[in-house]
Amino acid sequence: MALNSVTLSGRLVEDPTTAQVGKDSLTVCHFTIANDKRGKDAGTNFIDCTAWKGLGETIAKFFKKGSLIIITGRINQESWKDKDGNNRSKLGVIVDDFCFSGNKSESKTPSEEVGLFEEPAKAEKEEIDLSDIPF
Repeated sequence: MALNSVTLSGRLVEDPTTAQVGKDSLTVCHFTIANDKRGKDAGTNFIDCTAWKGLGETIAKFFKKGSLIIITGRINQESWKDKDGNNRSKLGVIVDDFCFSGNKSESKTPSEEVGLFEEPAKAEKEEIDLSDIPF
């Protein structure tokens, strides 16, 4: 059995880019996240990510350079020949899902964008009689 699953968080290095590909004009969204390394070899990993169809459209709409994102997906290795005929390859992530992260000033969630949720009314505090509790 082989397992190929990854969960990462990081900030977008630049604004996501989208394109229409194939005969069905599927949307593909490309973006790179910066993910900090931990430990004595501290530094930063730069991870190329690809999201397809509606998922990619949503990421392109609500995220921009510097936005914090959490993604889940699978590792994908791309291989090609460069202009000199040398074999090249790189690892990236095919995004299966994402979560909004960070504070409100960093990115707008879909509910903030379209105003789906209103601030709930504050409930009045009700006194609780502790003698009613059986323990």
